[in-house]
Order: sequence, then structure tokens, then C-alpha cells
Amino acid sequence: MSESAVPETWADARKLILGNAPWILLLVAVERAIESHFAQAGVALLFCFLALGIAIHGNAFEGLGKREGRRRLAFVLIVIGASFLAGGIYLLAAQTLPAPAHVDVSNPPAAIDAPTRSAVDQELETTRGELYRTMGQRDALLGQRDALKAEVDQLKKQTPPDRGRQSLATSGPVIWNLDGQLVVVSGGGQTAVVNGIILQGTSSTFLRFKEAFLLSGLTGHNELLKANVQQLGAYFPVTKVDVPADAPVQLDAIFEPALSIKDFFNEWGKFRFVVVYEDGTRFEHEFDESHVRARVQQMAPNAFGPRVTPREGK
Repeated sequence: MSESAVPETWADARKLILGNAPWILLLVAVERAIESHFAQAGVALLFCFLALGIAIHGNAFEGLGKREGRRRLAFVLIVIGASFLAGGIYLLAAQTLPAPAHVDVSNPPAAIDAPTRSAVDQELETTRGELYRTMGQRDALLGQRDALKAEVDQLKKQTPPDRGRQSLATSGPVIWNLDGQLVVVSGGGQTAVVNGIILQGTSSTFLRFKEAFLLSGLTGHNELLKANVQQLGAYFPVTKVDVPADAPVQLDAIFEPALSIKDFFNEWGKFRFVVVYEDGTRFEHEFDESHVRARVQQMAPNAFGPRVTPREGK
């Protein structure tokens, strides 16, 4: 290639660039199409036609008919071809698979992966240990829950029913003594009889009763209570008395005639105490069989249990 193929002026350089730009862009479009980049190939082809139009408008091809112009075009094509050849060789070398490395028989592949496998095994062992600890903590919590539940159930069995009722007795304008005497018993032994049921308490404010009664949990019988006005030694309907603050209050259910121990337990072995005040406040309390039996046994201790009886003569 002689020196005359190299442009000597800027005008020659501009014509050289405009004259060869379409061929370069055409080659780029072909290369992009071969690589399946059709969008890029289309863009390159569009620029090729644009460069071709600019080159024709700028008279870039007027020297191609001369020997010097053809030499310049040949020089450019050689440069382009050399560039593509170098790029192809580079890509071919980059895509060539590396040669297999020499395998040392004394060090099998398993030995190469040993550090990684050891780390994985260690991590797995740590995770397994944490899982076992979590399961152990869960089992311990479940055991504590079951123990607490059993303890609560045991306390419920050991706690007398009167404790729970005593807290309910403070509701309303009267503080009722639900652990009081409760029953009136006369006589003793097998001849003991129950004369009535009494409810005692102390008023916390001025009040009037609207109604008060006992409801049997065995027969459903309703027994009205009467107000015991002790200073007069008489009974009055609960709606006919006024109760000042801090006054002792006693409501009685009188059995006429008196009930034997057996009949009393058959009819009033368990019952509900209901009182409604004039202001609309209502108080209710259940007396269960164990509580009623304990009060009767306290008042007539010889009325229960097995006894020695004389043998009937023949």
C-alpha cells in the first residue's frame, strides 16, 4: 500500500469516511443478523442507507472511477476485513472450551469437595441441634402448662365453695353473710326438725326491698322470704319495711309445719337465694348440697350417720 492511499487533506478524509461508512454499516448489519440480533441489524442497516444518502449528496463516490479512489477503497476494505478477522479469532478463542486439567489419582474429586461438605455438615448439625433444643423447650412448656392445670384443678377441689360465694355477697346495698347459720333446727338425733332458713347481713345504705324469695333446686318451689323485725318480735313482708344504713338485716323462710331432716333435704337440699331491691339492683346466690348439709350438721350433729339401734324382739 503506497502513501498516496492515505488522504492528504481534510476534504479527502471526509470523502473517505462518507464513502466507506455505508459499507461498514452494511457489514455491521450482516454481522448482527448472523448473531441473531435482528433489531440491532435493522438499526445498522437503517444507518447504512442514511450514510449512503449523505455520501451521495456529498459527492463522496466521485473518485471511485479513478485509480486513486479505488486504491483508497481497497485500503479501507482491507482494514475492515482485518478488524473483523481479529474479532472473529478473539470470539472463537473465547468460546473454545479449556483443555481438561490433569487429574491426580492420589487426590480423588471427593477430597476437593471435603471442606465444602464439612461446612455444610457442620451447619446441618447446628440446625439440627437448635431444632432439638426448641422441641425440648416446647415439651418443657407443655409440661409446665399441664402441671399448672393439674395444680389449679387440685386447688379448685380443695377450695371450699363458700370462698367464691363470699366475694359475691358484697354486691348490692346489703352485705350478706352467706357463711352464717342459714338453717334453724330444733330437737336432736332422729327427732330433729328444720324450722326455717334465715339469711343475715348488714345494709350499706338506705334501701327498700322489691321482692325476696328462695327457689328450690330440687322441686322448683318458690318460698317468699319475710323481714324479721327483731325489736318488735314480728315478721313483715319485705315490701313493708325500710332499712337504714348500717342496720342488721334478716330475712326468714318459716316452714309450717317444720320439716324432718329427710324431707328438708328432699325439698331444700339445694336452693337459690334471690333478692331484688327497689332501685332495680338484683342479687342471687346458689347454695349447693354440700353447703346446706354442712350447716344442718353443724346445727344438729347427731342427726346424721349410722347409729346403734335396739334389736327388735321376735
